[in-house]
Amino acid sequence: MKASFLMILLIMVVYSNPGFTQGWVQTSATPIGGGVTDLLVRENGDILATVGSFNWPGVAGGVRKSTDEGQTWQNVASAFNGRTIEEAFDGNLYASIWFYPQNEGLYRSTNGGDSWTGPIYSVPSGNNIFSIAVKPGSPNYSIFAGTRNGVMRSTDSGASFQSSNNGIPANSWVRDLEIDTSGIIAAATTNGVFISTNNGDTWETTTGLSASDTTVTLIYEYDIGNSDFNFPKLFVGTAGGSLYESFQENLYLSWTLAAIFDDGELAGLAIIYLTDQNIKMHGVAVFNKGVYTSTDPQQGFNQQNEGLPQNPKVSAISGEAIQPRTGEAAEMYVGLYENTSTGAKIYKRTFVVGVENISSENP
Repeated sequence: MKASFLMILLIMVVYSNPGFTQGWVQTSATPIGGGVTDLLVRENGDILATVGSFNWPGVAGGVRKSTDEGQTWQNVASAFNGRTIEEAFDGNLYASIWFYPQNEGLYRSTNGGDSWTGPIYSVPSGNNIFSIAVKPGSPNYSIFAGTRNGVMRSTDSGASFQSSNNGIPANSWVRDLEIDTSGIIAAATTNGVFISTNNGDTWETTTGLSASDTTVTLIYEYDIGNSDFNFPKLFVGTAGGSLYESFQENLYLSWTLAAIFDDGELAGLAIIYLTDQNIKMHGVAVFNKGVYTSTDPQQGFNQQNEGLPQNPKVSAISGEAIQPRTGEAAEMYVGLYENTSTGAKIYKRTFVVGVENISSENP
């Protein structure tokens, strides 16, 4: 009886937990900068990172790009600070860059990040741009920038920007912005999460979040089996280490606690869709704690820190699905913010989540 139980347990572990080819491995080269503030892995494999400076002007920040999985890095924008980067629906890139002594601004790249034009919008002195979202539209599309003073919006493809804060408290820092496929916009702020169903004309407050916690990062999760990507789920991470979930059926206006990560700030969320296997790999970056992964958040997360420094200062996470010879796999990248002259380190890990048929015999 004991032997049968052990065999069943072994099969359950193999089927429920993602495997991996190795631990986290640092990229061959390190981007110039004091730390990584945001990461973007594009479908073509390009990696772009925004980085902060160290002992300015000793070590510059800005934007870095790699086209060879981190073997080399191009310094495509040298500045006091690069804060966040976003890819739009049309393939254009947007980044918050601070070319000191100019004010921090929103810049656009139409060539994959090789060069940047702008700023198309600049914040006043003492303000910052924490988040960017772009919504398709014809003939003009909308651009949203989350700042220390709420949301700034352009409805003319970036030609002009105006305040878009009807319903958001005046003292809200907008740490993240996300838009679902139906056009609903979510804003993670220092005063909770706000939802807009009318392109930012008005915002509604949500319920179910801890009033003492600050929301810092958002991500939508879509159903692989639904070709229209309807009815997604929305996750929000907080500065206190909590992960909440909400649903489009209620316009994301109420939240349920999904996980707690030991009081570490959630620095970023990532979801990799392995469509051939109908699997979604969730990644959670927790500053000073490391990386947690799950193929089913309702069943919990596993810490995956092999190869990372002790108490890793993980500040950004991104990833993509790949198709190696042995089947579909997930590649995740994380960036560190060590605040040193070589503190913008980036690590990569490959997770193999396919199920292997160990035996055809019944236990």
